[in-house]
Amino acid sequence: MMKRNAICGWGLASALFVWMGQTHIAYSQAITGDILGTVKDTTGAVIPGANVTLTQVGTGLTLRSATTDSSGDYLLAQLKPGHYRIDASKQGFRSTTVSDIELLVGQRPQVNITLNLGSIAQAVEVHAGGVQLLETQTSSMGQVVSETAVEHLPLIDRNFMNLVTLAAGVAPIGTGNSPASFWTGAGSGQVTTSVAGLRESNESFIVDGIESRNARFGSANLRPSLDAVQEVKVQTNSFSAEYGRSSAVINTTLRSGTNSLHGSVYELLQNTVLNANDFFSNLTHQPRPAFQHNDFGFSVGGPIVLPVLYNGHDKTFFFFNYEGIRERFGGNFTALVPSRAQLAGNLADNSAGTGIFPMSSSFCQANPTSISCANAIDPSTGQPFSGNVIPASRLDPVAQKWLQFIPAPNLPSPPLSTTTGRALFNYSVFKKGYNDMNQVNVRIDHSLTSKDQIWGSFTHDDRPRFNPSAMPLQGTIFPLNDYLGTITETHTFSPTVVNEARFGYNRGRTFLVSEGALGSNYALSVFGFQNTSSNPFDFGVPDAGIAGFNSPGSFSESIGALDEDFQWVDNLSVMRGNHGIKLGINYIHEKFFQITDFSGIPSFSFSGRFTQIPFGLGDFLLGDPQSATASVGDSSQHLRSNYYAGFLEDDWRVRPNLTLNLGLRYEYGQPPYDLQNKTAWFDPAVQQVVYSRSGQVRNGIVDPDWNNVAPRFGLAYTPSFSKNTVIRGAFGIFYATDNWNELQFLVIAPDFFKTQTLNSNPTTPTISLENVFPAGTLGGGTTVPFSVDKRNRTPYVQEWNFDVQHTFAHDWVLDVGYIGDVGQKLPQRRNEDPPSFDPTGTIPISQRVPYPQFSWILLTYNGGWSSYNGLTTRVEKRISNGFYFLGSYTYSRAIDLGGTDDFSASQCCFKVLDKGNSDYDVRHRAVSSYVYELPFGHGKRFLGNASAPLNKLIGGWQANGITTFSTGQYKTPRLPQDWQNFGAFSTSRPNKVGNPYPGNQTYTNWLNINAYVFPGCPSFQPCTPGLHLQGNAGRNSLEMPGINNWDIGVLKDTSITERLTTQFRAEFFNAWNHTQFGDAATSLSPGSFGVISSLRVPARRMQFAVRILW
Repeated sequence: MMKRNAICGWGLASALFVWMGQTHIAYSQAITGDILGTVKDTTGAVIPGANVTLTQVGTGLTLRSATTDSSGDYLLAQLKPGHYRIDASKQGFRSTTVSDIELLVGQRPQVNITLNLGSIAQAVEVHAGGVQLLETQTSSMGQVVSETAVEHLPLIDRNFMNLVTLAAGVAPIGTGNSPASFWTGAGSGQVTTSVAGLRESNESFIVDGIESRNARFGSANLRPSLDAVQEVKVQTNSFSAEYGRSSAVINTTLRSGTNSLHGSVYELLQNTVLNANDFFSNLTHQPRPAFQHNDFGFSVGGPIVLPVLYNGHDKTFFFFNYEGIRERFGGNFTALVPSRAQLAGNLADNSAGTGIFPMSSSFCQANPTSISCANAIDPSTGQPFSGNVIPASRLDPVAQKWLQFIPAPNLPSPPLSTTTGRALFNYSVFKKGYNDMNQVNVRIDHSLTSKDQIWGSFTHDDRPRFNPSAMPLQGTIFPLNDYLGTITETHTFSPTVVNEARFGYNRGRTFLVSEGALGSNYALSVFGFQNTSSNPFDFGVPDAGIAGFNSPGSFSESIGALDEDFQWVDNLSVMRGNHGIKLGINYIHEKFFQITDFSGIPSFSFSGRFTQIPFGLGDFLLGDPQSATASVGDSSQHLRSNYYAGFLEDDWRVRPNLTLNLGLRYEYGQPPYDLQNKTAWFDPAVQQVVYSRSGQVRNGIVDPDWNNVAPRFGLAYTPSFSKNTVIRGAFGIFYATDNWNELQFLVIAPDFFKTQTLNSNPTTPTISLENVFPAGTLGGGTTVPFSVDKRNRTPYVQEWNFDVQHTFAHDWVLDVGYIGDVGQKLPQRRNEDPPSFDPTGTIPISQRVPYPQFSWILLTYNGGWSSYNGLTTRVEKRISNGFYFLGSYTYSRAIDLGGTDDFSASQCCFKVLDKGNSDYDVRHRAVSSYVYELPFGHGKRFLGNASAPLNKLIGGWQANGITTFSTGQYKTPRLPQDWQNFGAFSTSRPNKVGNPYPGNQTYTNWLNINAYVFPGCPSFQPCTPGLHLQGNAGRNSLEMPGINNWDIGVLKDTSITERLTTQFRAEFFNAWNHTQFGDAATSLSPGSFGVISSLRVPARRMQFAVRILW
């Protein structure tokens, strides 16, 4: 069957390329649009042979000319977004000019022209009215965010990605659900999105025709400065065969210069004084977090003029933009830490609200079911420690070395949990971080001849960031920067044949290291841990991992990538009668450097298993970890890959009111290979790790997938009884890309980079902190190989849509639709060495796994699945009479088997246990954006004849805003320990026995802990012996808080001279200062379960800006 599919795929691909070889080639990521139409006389008869000329308004360039065919039709293809004018003429008719035509990226507006009888010298002018609202020629679902929105809407930190969230079917993912957000230091101003319920890695980010996505996570490398962006188009479902490697497209066009010199200089300010205090700071009577955000820059564009030497009017144009950000943020970071008496051995000390009392205490006699009540057991005798006091002689000397990194509680009256009475946090410290940026955007356009235009753009940004943490040396550092460049040449062969050639370069660096990196080697010099990493990036404090407390230690991984790709493209558009044909190929060469020092900083887990209390403090003091992990070696990779694609697209106007969009695309992505041939793979046939260097396995592991044929079909129909209505529908298959982050596992092997996890006996501690990692092979534990399924096929998504658009009141359009998709072969992870169930919880993992010589084998494989169904509504009013409006509402459901980084509940039946709400599932989302110029002053409805001084006072005012209402995303209830005794890369879940939502939800009681029990236990506390099986609680079954957010802006333009204007802006983000809580804790730990300790949207932030425009 596979052979037949391969033959079929090659047959289709070969036919496609042969067809293209007869004409020319094209690219899969278009940033242009087309204008088409029919020329008729006043009786409705078509006029063949009419001359049609297109002029770009800003530059005065005549870019295209055409002659209507026998049906009176014309096509002006491969046009950059912008403002145009069309002149039409024919002997015996008056010449007609159609002005005010605005073309958006990817748009195909139909501009029909009527010629009146008379002399050509008698001119008629018609106003097209700007953007065409009805999409009568395409079937793709999406949204173009216009210049009006880009220039005027209040966008927090001026990130254009906020504009993407205005589209129906799009939802912000949130940092917790986005690997790219976490690993690239996403913070202030960073936005990642899910389109139609799919992963962010399924999105294609195009800037000036070049893919700016990074290979590591599939997220956007570069986010251009807002002042450099002309418009943004989001294509959410079933777009043409021009586009590939994604199931959604975010297409951004940069500004270009015109014949007039225009520019601006600006400064934006946010600071502590302007911002409201957040909920949690008010709760603990802390002052507003320190915050200083300065955003400044300038833009200038126009013709290139060198006095005496060169005059670029009507020929050569430039645009330059610089933006700088200097952000310093500080806050009161909180943590829950043991008291000094507890660290000295007295677990029952409650001076910091964290006491663990013996069952004989008066407190436990009155509250026997309290989480704070448990007898601490001495693992060496099986008897309780008297009074829950561990003698000083039993305190482990290595564990004591962590005490210098555990701050003392400093809150005399810490907030307490309403359900357990235990402190939520008892330590607060003020710390500062930074988030800076320097970005440059340059674009040059040049007209070589009337048939040849060339343009290029270049963008570079540098974004260093530091995120502090409450615990010492636990912060993270992100040194990030990006480059993007492109050069494009457009050649007109004839009025019906236009070619576009492009070369592009995309580079992105994403790294994350510990705050302690490049400093002292704490693992060796302080703790005496031998045989650990000697890489200076791994020089942090070993992570203690104390259950129930904020643990001392640094972030345990140093990880990052440098991604470069070179993109070659060429476009051809051909008009043949009623067929608008596009065809072509695309080539990308990818270079990818990656390091992945997993547990380069040693990490430990103290769970409380051995002292048999719900918290890990007793085990920690005794020096009895449940597990210990460390790594040594060289994890660097130098990966290469080539991508090839070809497509054919035919937009066939079957009738004037019916267009079919027919497309076929073929693409092949070469499985990445390592330039140094550093590839390791666990071979289940021989039960050992094999290497490509020895010829035992292919370099890169994965077998090629030649079967990626993607058909596209759509239609747009305008009923004859309703000319202002269009009915559209489409279906298509869209291939995606794998995240190269998953390829990090191919080098995690003894010959290159070795990770070892030591697991203690479940009932008796067998790991000693003294010489925990002996010389030789990191001790007597088992090694941890990683693997990739060599049978992985290319992920793909089947998409379909149906919608009805209707215009009314001249400037309004209503769009009601349905979109659906199913994702197949999506990347996931699972353990290839899964333990069998042990209901008793006593049998060691090594006795229950298929390959006992390994502790676990993490496998990345393309076996995931997803489904999305959504009803969408869009209401849009194009700018007229000073008013613009865009509103969207989405009602949807997204389900899947988990994201790339999710770990399954169990390996035997994960497709049943893990099927649930997607991480990106947002059931209801309504967003509206608006711009309203107040009707006062010259040229307005009221006081139009005001005096000049009065006009400067009352004129030029504008109100704008974005309002968002959204339900929350979903999280999974989890047990705080490895109840199944499955080891790493699995999650234990509780049994659900009641309603997880209390009657009165608060930030300390968002979830009802009594709705869950440990399997085989009567309550939410572990019991002995218990039933050590997977619980019935569903994945992503708990809904988190939603959003009710208003961002509002006020703008005042004041003319100084005819060409010089000053602009003042005041913007209010979360204007009404609604407290918008983040996610509640879902680990079944009394005192923290159901507690919210973060905000999804910050407290109100005010921003003032001054801009000078000319």
